[in-house]
Amino acid sequence: MPSENTTTNQVSMNLNPTGKGGFGDHPEHRSDGRWSKDNSYTYWMNYFKTLSRVEFDLYPGTHPDMTIAALGAYERLKNSIGDLRDFQEVANRTEGMPIQRQEITERPILKLDGTDPVNAPVVAGDNAAPAQAAGGAQSTTNPAV
Repeated sequence: MPSENTTTNQVSMNLNPTGKGGFGDHPEHRSDGRWSKDNSYTYWMNYFKTLSRVEFDLYPGTHPDMTIAALGAYERLKNSIGDLRDFQEVANRTEGMPIQRQEITERPILKLDGTDPVNAPVVAGDNAAPAQAAGGAQSTTNPAV
């Protein structure tokens, strides 16, 4: 059972007695926590979409110091002008994925007793209409169906 002073004992422990390492020695590794448009692929895609065709074509020549995110977004948007799949990728990233509604209209595949009504073999005297009405495959055990 832990003692009542467990937290106090942990706080008083010095896990780095020499003080070496960390952000004090390497402030370049410290993040200020802010979002940067220079590193945002989506920002650059949205930016390039707002340009006219002439501005878009001239952009790389007038901005040779483009970041990798800007360059990748530029190339992707340039390719999307003539390619439907690239256009869909750009649209999905900048506009959001379109809503895809799904409706299930088929009957359940399994009966409560665990038998499969669609692919069950047809036995003499059975009515084959439910399996065909459900869109199931014809029985392979009875070629007459």
